[in-house]
Amino acid sequence: MSSRRLLSIVLLAALGVSLTIAGLTAATSRVFDPDVHWLAAAGRQLLASGHVPSANVFSYTAPNYPWLMHEWLLSPLYAWLIETLGPSGFPLLALVATLGMAILQLQLSVGRARNCLAGLLVAFFTAGVFVFLMASPRPTVVARLFPLGMLLLATTPRFRLRHAIAAVLLQWVWANAHGSFPLGVVLLLVGAADADHARSLRVKAAIAAACISLLNPAGWKLVALSFGYLVGSSETLALIHAHIREFSSALTLLEDSWPFFELGGLALVLVFSLHALARRRHRARALLALVLCVMALVQARHVMLAILLGGPLLLPEVESLLAGRGARLPLPSARVLIPLLVLPAALMASSAWFLQRSEFEPGQWVAPSLGGESFARLAARLPDGAHVYTHFGVAGRLIWLASPRGVRVFYDSRNDCYPPEVVREAFELADPEIAPERALSVLASRGTDTALLGPYGRLGAIFEASPDWTSDVSDGPWRIWRRSARPEQIHGAADGGVEAIDQEPVGGHGGDDAEE
Repeated sequence: MSSRRLLSIVLLAALGVSLTIAGLTAATSRVFDPDVHWLAAAGRQLLASGHVPSANVFSYTAPNYPWLMHEWLLSPLYAWLIETLGPSGFPLLALVATLGMAILQLQLSVGRARNCLAGLLVAFFTAGVFVFLMASPRPTVVARLFPLGMLLLATTPRFRLRHAIAAVLLQWVWANAHGSFPLGVVLLLVGAADADHARSLRVKAAIAAACISLLNPAGWKLVALSFGYLVGSSETLALIHAHIREFSSALTLLEDSWPFFELGGLALVLVFSLHALARRRHRARALLALVLCVMALVQARHVMLAILLGGPLLLPEVESLLAGRGARLPLPSARVLIPLLVLPAALMASSAWFLQRSEFEPGQWVAPSLGGESFARLAARLPDGAHVYTHFGVAGRLIWLASPRGVRVFYDSRNDCYPPEVVREAFELADPEIAPERALSVLASRGTDTALLGPYGRLGAIFEASPDWTSDVSDGPWRIWRRSARPEQIHGAADGGVEAIDQEPVGGHGGDDAEE
């Protein structure tokens, strides 16, 4: 066997294994993201009312505060998934999104490369090694399909009218599905700057995409919100930047157990983009890759986006560096190669999902960080109309479970639909160093009458020492607390795993769970 054939077999095998791991991880992981449930609740409300939510109706601390729902188009899908398949629908969505990203990445790498080795290396870098880090149904992760799809259209060698129409339509869907949509216009402009063919048509497509982005329920305000999230322009967004970990520098990833994938990939994109700019090659592509790296260094939430887009953006630079070496690797065409890599991964992952679904109860699909089954049982015991304080990470799930009965939360991971004073108080309450007097005062001033607490923060210990709060219902590590001013709000102990408890301190340990 020749060395070239051996190299191609090794790279293809490694890429196929990586894609299979990605699919299996997506299909079998328990739901841990705090955003999927409130998004499903918003979708349920949208389908019932026929209107996109425009006010923060799920909270009692700011029920009339404006809410620019920038993911409204995704919300009915999330509602349908959980109502049809239960929590197992979210891993299925993660699997579909992961495979979709893999297909797009393969088309952008091996499908576009003139040098076979360069295409395989970029494919392995993006679709192979790094895609399994995004095995999550989180809307931010699912929405990464949009920039990959737009990059595929924007860098089409023979850009025609049908590509322009597809790009404009994709931009409209993106603008109504996720707040990262301004990147679509940038990608089209980069494609125009980099191309020799149909440059005028590409620029017109970018202008049309920018205009159609305003066709959303919030109009230009959605554009302002998108840029506000990037720079923290309002007091509310500045507080979010200060307290939510993903808005911190990428250097915070050094605290993780395995930071190599994120930081190593980011470093490679940064080095290749600087090299291309220094050599005055592929400048539009390299400049965008560099800007994405800078964004990632400032905010860790952009690291994976920089890697996903940086790989295919810098493919021409990788080909230039290889200078023809590996161009004649014996590989099938992209039309054969992409199904050859993706179909086995899809088959194995979907089989694993079906098998796990047959063995798991619905509640077992939810990770302990979202409360598991015990949290859901206690949520069912909350009285109608209760004003409930619960932890940042699980508040979205409580919205899904109990908001139809009028239960409202203090604060949740929607974040931007709260006034700054509520945001500040919410993060204060999650602070393990908060003074008991301050915690009790904040909750009382906001009309909190119930709390559903688990093993996070120290509010449980504060309630234990307060004569104003009592608890007589628990399930596992979770406990319902009530203010003594309204004792009729909490039902007595019930069947189904909920039992009476002794007054023992809980929640007196753990970190700031607002940064989970």
